[in-house]
Order: sequence, then C-alpha cells, then structure tokens
Amino acid sequence: MKKVLVPYHTALFVLLVSALASCLFLIVYILFAESLFIRIEKSEAFKSITRIENIIRYKIRSIESTTKDYAQWDDTWAYLQGENPDFCQINFTSQSLGNLDIDFMALYGKEGRLVYAFHRLEKTIPWPASAIEWGSPFFASSPILSGLYLFENLPTILSSQVVTRNNGVGPPIGRFIFGKELDRGALQDWEELAGLPIELQPVINGNPLPPKEPQWEISDKQIRVSKGIPDCNGEIRFLCAIVIPRQHSTAGGRFIHLIGLLFLFVTVLIVAVFFSSHRLFRTLRILNQSLEQEVQNRTIELQLYRDIIQNMAEGVLIMDSKDLIQETNAAFTRILGYEKKELLGRRIDDILLHTFWQQIKNLDHWEGEIRCIHKDGTDRPIWFSMETLKDIRVGFFLDITQLKRIEERLNQLAYYDSLTGLPNRVLFQDRLKSAIARAQRRKSRIALLYMDLDHFKNVNDGYGHQVGDALLVQVAKRLTNLLRKEDTVSRLGGDEFTIILESIERTKDASAVAQKILDSFKDPFKIDSLELFIGTSVGIALYPFDGQTMEELIQYADAAMYEAKTLGRGQYRLVSGKSGVSSKKRIEVETLLRSALKEGHFELAYQPQIDAKSLDNKKSFKVVGVECLLRMYQGNRLSPPSEFLEVAEEAGLIVPIGQWVLERACKDAAQWVGEGLPVRVCVNISPRQFEKGQIVEQTIQALEQSHLDPRFLILELTESLFIRNTAQAADIVKQLKTLGIGFAIDDFGTGYSSLLYVKALPIDSLKIDKSFIDDLSSGNHDKTMALAIISMARSFGLVSIAEGVETEIQCQLLCSWGCDILQGYYLYKPMSYGEFYSLLTGTNINP
Repeated sequence: MKKVLVPYHTALFVLLVSALASCLFLIVYILFAESLFIRIEKSEAFKSITRIENIIRYKIRSIESTTKDYAQWDDTWAYLQGENPDFCQINFTSQSLGNLDIDFMALYGKEGRLVYAFHRLEKTIPWPASAIEWGSPFFASSPILSGLYLFENLPTILSSQVVTRNNGVGPPIGRFIFGKELDRGALQDWEELAGLPIELQPVINGNPLPPKEPQWEISDKQIRVSKGIPDCNGEIRFLCAIVIPRQHSTAGGRFIHLIGLLFLFVTVLIVAVFFSSHRLFRTLRILNQSLEQEVQNRTIELQLYRDIIQNMAEGVLIMDSKDLIQETNAAFTRILGYEKKELLGRRIDDILLHTFWQQIKNLDHWEGEIRCIHKDGTDRPIWFSMETLKDIRVGFFLDITQLKRIEERLNQLAYYDSLTGLPNRVLFQDRLKSAIARAQRRKSRIALLYMDLDHFKNVNDGYGHQVGDALLVQVAKRLTNLLRKEDTVSRLGGDEFTIILESIERTKDASAVAQKILDSFKDPFKIDSLELFIGTSVGIALYPFDGQTMEELIQYADAAMYEAKTLGRGQYRLVSGKSGVSSKKRIEVETLLRSALKEGHFELAYQPQIDAKSLDNKKSFKVVGVECLLRMYQGNRLSPPSEFLEVAEEAGLIVPIGQWVLERACKDAAQWVGEGLPVRVCVNISPRQFEKGQIVEQTIQALEQSHLDPRFLILELTESLFIRNTAQAADIVKQLKTLGIGFAIDDFGTGYSSLLYVKALPIDSLKIDKSFIDDLSSGNHDKTMALAIISMARSFGLVSIAEGVETEIQCQLLCSWGCDILQGYYLYKPMSYGEFYSLLTGTNINP
C-alpha cells in the first residue's frame, strides 16, 4: 500500500494556525473566567458588608430599646426628683452593664447638667458636664437619638432618651444615655458572627467624607470593600470595611496557569519546529513521540483540573443541552446527599423545583437564592449561579443553611423577648394589626388583655433582678400553658404582658379567660428554695366595641388594667368609658399571713373601755366595753397589726382575716354574756369588706355560730368608707342595724367629717382619734377638736369615746368635758383573753 505524505509546508502551516487558535481560545477563556470569579467574589463581599450594616443597626436598636426602658422607668424619674438616692449605685454596676452588653451610662438632669455617669470598667472619663456638650444640638431637642458617635476618639453606639414616667406621659425631667464602645473586643464578637475581619474607623476632620455606596479595592489575593456609615445625625462619619480572600480566583488561577503553561509549551514547540523546518523530516519521529508525551501531559493537567473542581467548597454541576447531568463534584453530592452515580444522567429539574427551572432554563446567566430537594425529601436553601457555555451549562451551588440560621437568630432577637421567648412589643403590634384586619374581614370579635404583675418591683428590690427574671419566665410559661395555641401571649417589657384572643363570641369569654389567669396566680411560683405569691391585674378591651385601631385597644386595655389596680389589684376590669416596708419584707409578710390563715396563727387582744363616770371611784373602774385588737404570731412573739395590715389590704387577704376576727370576737363575747358578764365587743371593719359586699353575710354567720345577742356587737367603721360609696355603705349599715348591731365611727375628725352621714345613718358612737388626745395639754387646736366632737356626739344623742388616753391630765380634761367612755394605756393596756376574763370576774377592778 502506497503511503500518502502531507506536503511539508502545509503541515507546518496547519500546526502554526492550530497553535495560534489555541492561544486565542486560552486568552478568551482566561478573560471570561476572571470576570466570573470577580462577580462571584464581589457578590459575596457585598452581602458580607450588608450583614455588618445589619448587625450595627440591630445593635443600635437593641441599645435604643434598653435606653427607653430605663428612661421611662418610674425609679429613674424618682431618682431625678431627689428620691431613692441609691438608685444609680444599685442598678448601674459593672456586672449589670456587662449583662446588658453596655459599656457606660450617663444621666442628666432637667437643666442638662450631669447628675451621674459610670463606666463598667470604672475608667476615669471627662464626661461632658452638659447634654449639649456631647456635640449634637439634638440632645437638647430630640426625645430620642441613637446611632454611631465618636466618643473619646473611639467609635461608640450611643442612645439618648428623655426621662419620663413609665407610661411615657408627663414633661421630661432629664436625659438618659447608654453607650457601647466599638473597640477591638466588640468588633471581634461581630467578626465571629460574620466570619470575616472588620474595620470600623472614624473620618478624621479635614479628610473627605466617604461615599454611601460601596467602594471596591481588588487585588490578586483579596477584595476589600468599604462603605460610609452614618453617625447619629445621619452624616457619613465612619468608614466600615471588610476583606475577603479571593478563593475562587486563586483556585481557578492555578488551573488557568497550568493550562497556559501547556499551550505556551505547545506554541513554542511549534514555532521552534517552524524555524527548524529543514530538520523536520529527520526529527518527525521524535516530534511524534513528543506530541504523544504532550497529550499525556495534557491529560494529566485535565485530571488536575478535574481534581480542583472536585475539591472546591462550592458544588459544581455540568449539564448538556438536554438538561441532563453530565458531571458533578464531591461538594455537590455532599450538599444534596446523593451519590454521584445517582445523579449522572438525571434531569436537573429532579433536584431543582420544576417550575423554577422552567423559568430560568433559557437564560444564559442567572444568580440568586433557591430551594433544592435533598435526598431525604427536605428542601435546602442554596445560593445558585448558572453560566452557559455553548451547549453546556455550568451551575455553582453554595449551601447557605448556616447563614439562614444566623438570619433566623437575628430575627429571633428582633421580634422575640430574649428572657421569656415570647413575642416582644414589635411582633405583638404586628400580630394585633393582623388580628384586627382578620376580624374586619370576618366580622368577628377579638379581645386584648393587658396584664401587669402586682408589686413586681418588690420582688426585684427584695430578692434581686435574677429572681425577678426567673419569676417572669415562670409567668410566661404559666400563661402559655393556660391559653390556646392560636392565642398570642407577648411581653411588652418589665412585668407587662398582653394576650390577644381571636374569634371570641361573647364578652364573658374574655372575662372567663381573665378569671382563669387570676385563679392560676393563686398558686405560688417556686424559684429554687423560694415560694413566691404574686398577683396580677388585668384590663380587657374588645374589638370593635372599645376601639377599632391597635392604638385605641392598647390605650383602653391599659386604662382598664390601671382601674383594676386602683380598685384593689388581683382582679380584672373591662373598659369602662405606700411605701415604708421593704419589698422583701412585704412578700415575707404576705407569706406569713397566708400561713397564719391556714394554720390559725392569729390571736385577739382586748383593751377595756371604761365608763368615765366611774373614774371618780379611784378603787374600781366600770368596764362597759372592749375593743378587739388583732395580733399575729411570728415565731415566739405576737406582731401588732401595724406590721401586717397594710400588706393584708394590698394582697387581698383582709376580707378572710376580717371574717376570722369577727367570728372569734363574737364567740368570746357570747361566752362572757353567757356567764353573766355583759360587755359590748367592738370589732374594726375594713372598707374592703364593705366594698366586696360580704360584711352582711359574714356578720350574720358569726352571730349564728356564736349565738351572741346582736346588742353586744359594735362594728367600728372609718369615715373613708362613706366617702368612697356613700349609698352602698349606708344601705349595708341599715341592713345590719335591723339585726340590733351597734355602730361606731372610728378615727372621727381625721377624714372628711360630715354632719350629713352622722345625722342620716344609724350610728351609736363617735371615737375621737388618738392624734387629738396626744396634745390636749398643749395644743389649742386639738383641744378645740376634741371638745367639738364631744359636743357633737351629745347633740345627736351619741356616745363619745376617747381612745389613746395615756396620761392623768388627758383623763381629767376629757372627764371634765363630758366624754362618756375612755380607752388607753393610762387605764388598761391590751390584754389576752385570760387576763381580760380575770378582770371581768374580779369584785373590785383596779387599774
């Protein structure tokens, strides 16, 4: 067979053209790859700088919210008013500021002068003496100002808020400032969250201000993106920058360099052969061997390229023109959980959503977030970019599951209370607006319950904020367990909670839920070894009857809640058009009161009332009555009512305690009368017993159980009872009077003494308050008041009783003015049942 040889020059020309075409292809490929790598890396850098901006905004909002809580705290208001001088030292310590992730605070008075400042590291800082000296006129006029600020040559997040009362009303009396220094330590925390190094520098005076849009600095190894950040006045005064390594370009560049070396080698070889043509035939066999070696080398280089793709962190997928998968790398199979053999030959829309792929399949380029189907059937968030090269499509997949988790965490911090996990004020308002919109469409009702814990401040002051926080967490759990899944329980801040009830049919449905909540609070909250009782007051507003907007419902529910507090706490109210004892002590006393009621640790003391006419006989006094005085056992001693009655009133325990006193007094008096010792027993009645409308039933029950003649029972009432609800009080007094019971006005003359109720009501006696008796020998005003009350009682046919008689001069003056009955330590001190019984049975009763 004859061999056909290709002409010498033709073969050389073909080789030279091939080499030049290969170089041109390599140049085009290098330019395209470099552009693709830059776009991917710039996109990642832009998202990263955006994340940093979001972190800064979130931190500003967080500090602004904390500043608002402290600026609208009644304790802050009271401190600037000159009360609670230890407020700042107690609440602003290194530990408390560290817990809030805040570095310093400053408090300015009404005139803008510095009142108190503290840095958690206790650094000495030249604090501005006036709020104006912070360098911004808005500190004097704006109610709240938050943002970045250059303080002590250090970028600082600053939030300033005018000080008002808790409800936000009333004129501001000062300004509260919180600050967070963005030093290297703070930026390192953000770098851990973002996964990148961060630079935050102030703009030095005289230097041009940085632009608002991102500025790029691209080098071979990294991309630096910087962006101007506004300060608290909205002016670009800070420069934020991040640097990300050019990983894509580095890996791709290595591959491109390897391919370039290969093509360069081939080109040089061909050129060398071209200029050595006279030796071509002699070296053709050698050249053929060299070409075979180069093919082998190229195969090795292509295998290296394949290895690079296989080891990339991003998933890579190659498809043909029929959308069939031709190649994948290890990262892609790891992201979606498939084996490589399970993917080859399958259609791309088996792992991407079919409808989504139909929208982008005809595009040459696309980039964005998608959802891919994992092998286990779940979908995963993926950042997907696609490029088309002739009939081949190359897709790059980046798993952003961790980034999504970070976003969810930021969302949790923005919309949920960090302590209880309940929706915060922002999410509550959004859900309330949505509930109102749904109710409008459905023509249905919703109810808003506004709750505030009774005396929660006592828990914080008495046991510390750690116990207070634990109590709030337990309250949140108890409320959540009580309600339906579709109901929204939120914590607005402090001890304020709200509940949104949707699709209620009747008003009493909301009332039933409120009562259910009140009943649940009767059980104690157990925190470590503590057992705390705390009540709550609830205000209820109904849509659309009480309001048709979010603001109206919140306003009216809040007002109803305060009405419930005013009327005694521990109750709910629908919308209807003292200090001196430590908080810890109040809680302890309340616990003792409940235990005393349950275990019978109360006792009555009796103070005799003496007929003033019998005082002429110095050897014996005539006992005509006795006043019951409540005592409570505390360990080995009996506590007087001054130590626990106020707490009993506030805790709602005065009604059952009053019932016990009434029953015990009637029982003892019945025994005296049964033994021929007719003494009238006087029992003090709390206004709360009248307000609850239970005094009539309690009195009848006590008389029936003891079989006491009603004539020997006198109920002592205060003037304030008639002022609160004169008609109701008068009606109850008249009902009891029909039984034969006597009535005395206690502490007469200290309140709104009116001749109208003295004349109109069936009262038997007036008791002159001890405050008028104390200074009878020296005070002209007290003499006049005591004499006037005695004269008034005589004019209306009433008995006058002077209590608190402690000296002989007082006793003589009252007798000379015609006072009927005297009571006090000068005559007899309060005594036990046995001592009083011995006094009654003595033939000659000596003082």
